[in-house]
Amino acid sequence: MRASFRDATSGRRLFKTVCVSCILTILVVTPAIAAEVLFPEPLHITREITDPISGSTVTVDEYCHGNRIGAVEGPRTAIVDYERGEITSIDRSRGTFSVTSFEAVASAQQGAGESA
Repeated sequence: MRASFRDATSGRRLFKTVCVSCILTILVVTPAIAAEVLFPEPLHITREITDPISGSTVTVDEYCHGNRIGAVEGPRTAIVDYERGEITSIDRSRGTFSVTSFEAVASAQQGAGESA
């Protein structure tokens, strides 16, 4: 059975953890490869992530091309654009989206580290 983030709280936590890990990787890797194209050929990756506690499984499709990576999980989509330095989050079930710069994510991470 496929679980969506609407019915699996642990899935939301896992998605947030994966997103934060990806963002931190982006902030470290981006300056070193800014002049090169990350994915000269299109790449499609499908991953199944199973929560060992609840046993729910989430399928994530990742599409990579040029300097962009898009991750699709159910009604949620995240697009990371390395050239523009932006992360776009789309929630089709709620009809919302947000665009966040890498700098805003970095400053939020620094603020979270100080309050912990």
